[in-house]
Amino acid sequence: VGRVTIRATQHGNGQYRYAQPVERSFSVTNATPPPPDTQPPTPPSALTATNITATSLQLTWNPATDNVAVTGYDVYRNGTKINPSLVTNTTYPVTGLAPATAYAFLVVARDAAANASANSNTANATTLTAPVGNQPPVAPNPLALNAATVNVSYNSNALPAFTDPEGDALTYSLTGLPAPLTFNPATRVVSGTPTASGTFSLTYAATDTQHPPVTATLTLTVNTGSIPSTNLDGYLTQEVNCNTLSGWAWDRTNPNTPLTVEFFDGPSIAAGTPLGSQLANVFQQHLKDAGKGNGQHWYDFPIPASIKTSTNHTIWARVQGSEFVLKWAPKTINCAGSGIPPLNQPPVPPAVSPLAAVVHTAFSSAPLPVFTDPEQSPLTYELTGLP
Repeated sequence: VGRVTIRATQHGNGQYRYAQPVERSFSVTNATPPPPDTQPPTPPSALTATNITATSLQLTWNPATDNVAVTGYDVYRNGTKINPSLVTNTTYPVTGLAPATAYAFLVVARDAAANASANSNTANATTLTAPVGNQPPVAPNPLALNAATVNVSYNSNALPAFTDPEGDALTYSLTGLPAPLTFNPATRVVSGTPTASGTFSLTYAATDTQHPPVTATLTLTVNTGSIPSTNLDGYLTQEVNCNTLSGWAWDRTNPNTPLTVEFFDGPSIAAGTPLGSQLANVFQQHLKDAGKGNGQHWYDFPIPASIKTSTNHTIWARVQGSEFVLKWAPKTINCAGSGIPPLNQPPVPPAVSPLAAVVHTAFSSAPLPVFTDPEQSPLTYELTGLP
């Protein structure tokens, strides 16, 4: 501690001018600086994890105390600091977590002197399993359309429906059809009179409004104009057994060209169920000896398991692309097996969510989910009990 005096006297630029001196005095004290802050904050307490989802949660804790002041907190996940800057309140949202994963969190308090508290208690948390969202429709398998013939009116079998895991209503489309054939989305039937022959690749699609369309491919065969029946000959032979349907088919005007034979089960071809087809191109010496071209006109069609039901089935055979029914057809077979009798089954109802409307407010629901018909038959709908 000391005292300092400052005196000022005026001088007149080389000329003497008397003036009273001016003095000022003050004391100077050599003060001792305060000691540094080395006391850390108390640790935060009651750290908990709440609002846990598959990818996030919320941390909360009780505040720490300090002899001067707490300036903020650092948050650690599995030992790694995750906050880019000091957290100045006592909550912290954690995002970007992995579903169904265990995590350990702790918090450390800090003051202005960079003192760090001890760790808080550890908050352990496991994120939830990621929810399964709405699933897209599943395409049917197999897919097939019966063959068409140029300049002959055509109505296809109904394409099988897609399956929607949530029972949502589906919208159907079919692209790639040759003009003037058209597709009815309600019945899933192709109809019209084709004017060009060929094999056409089609894209069958369904959408449930929450996903892009799910697609499947199939082909449509349009045969050339009907082969005159007078040019054809052939038999469904007597040797019918429970393994194969056999016989031969031949075109007099194209004696070396094999024909395709198609098979049906039912009271008539028109009312029958298609069983499939078989190319008649197997060589038989007796056919060649009989003047049937090169003799490559025999067929062996495996009997499908679906008609091995220990009941009678009436089998028809026809040259594909013609009206010629093979001679000695139809044949009746009765084969033991595990096949399911072709009885028409009733439609299967879907799962339906409740509808909600508000009094005196215009209301239009989403389309109700469709029923599933085992035989893919067109369905007619009604809804009763509406207010």
